[in-house]
Amino acid sequence: MTNWLRDNIQYSRVTDPPPTGQDPLDWFLFDYKIGFCNFYASSEVMMLRVLGVPSRLAVGYASGTQETSSGVYEVRALDSHAWPDVYFPGFGWVPFEPTASQPDILRPESTGALAADRTQPDGGPSAIDPTDPLARLNRFEEGQPLGGGDGSAALGNASAWLTILLVAAAILLLVLLAVNLDPAWKQSAQLLSLRGLRRLGIRISQRQTQVLQQAEVETSRVYLAWSSWLPRLGVKVERADTPFERINRLASQLPEAESASRQIIDAYVAERFGGRPAPREDILRTWSELHRFFWGTYLSRLGGLMLAIVQDPQRRERANREHASLPAK
Repeated sequence: MTNWLRDNIQYSRVTDPPPTGQDPLDWFLFDYKIGFCNFYASSEVMMLRVLGVPSRLAVGYASGTQETSSGVYEVRALDSHAWPDVYFPGFGWVPFEPTASQPDILRPESTGALAADRTQPDGGPSAIDPTDPLARLNRFEEGQPLGGGDGSAALGNASAWLTILLVAAAILLLVLLAVNLDPAWKQSAQLLSLRGLRRLGIRISQRQTQVLQQAEVETSRVYLAWSSWLPRLGVKVERADTPFERINRLASQLPEAESASRQIIDAYVAERFGGRPAPREDILRTWSELHRFFWGTYLSRLGGLMLAIVQDPQRRERANREHASLPAK
């Protein structure tokens, strides 16, 4: 993770502000890919915590500039710096350096320059192996066994990996549930899967190839996300439908969504068939507002269905007919 940030993110003290409505770290990692130490460190801490690895953001100063004659380091205000600390059981907090402008951290083989803060994540003392912890850390980073003739270190290492796998599995399960809960997210996941298959050299159908080509344009991705929500809202969708046929059906059932939906449709048609690109921020802002409205409508209908069932179980069949647009649970 540290090496990926150093290799793929360009360092610069001057950056553009993140776009309105977009998560700053998500924009930094996957779109802009330019930043300084705060971005590097925050991104690594965020990704580690997502994996369940204890990590924290540390701030202070870099080593500064070394005077060649005296060997003294001169540290100035411009050398203020941020970096991630990662907690390793048995070692404590260990600093890492993802910022590309700073030299990589070289781990010494001896224990004379131990850089780890030997405290637990909660601030309490850590049960540290007193025998050469830095050498054990080096072996850990190289994927070698941590040693111990009684096998206790290997057992602890296996337990740590099991915990990481369980946390990763839980996160994956939550992601899959979230993706299937929102049609637009599911549409995005399917596009990512198709791109992955194509990069692996796995052949996909002509229809899937056309969908990928269409999704290369921002307005097309928004249109696909918008269309994916129509069945959830009870709007009948056919593959041969034109965009205007779909919006007319939506307007007849949900007139409150017509105005914003027509902005999306007009921008999509103008760019895809007329070669007139729409402002990216405008179309994304419109879809963001409409997406929230779709969710509110769906949850309101779901709440009405649940209330009808609770108040009068005999109305179950009639409530199901009234809310036929809701997916089966």
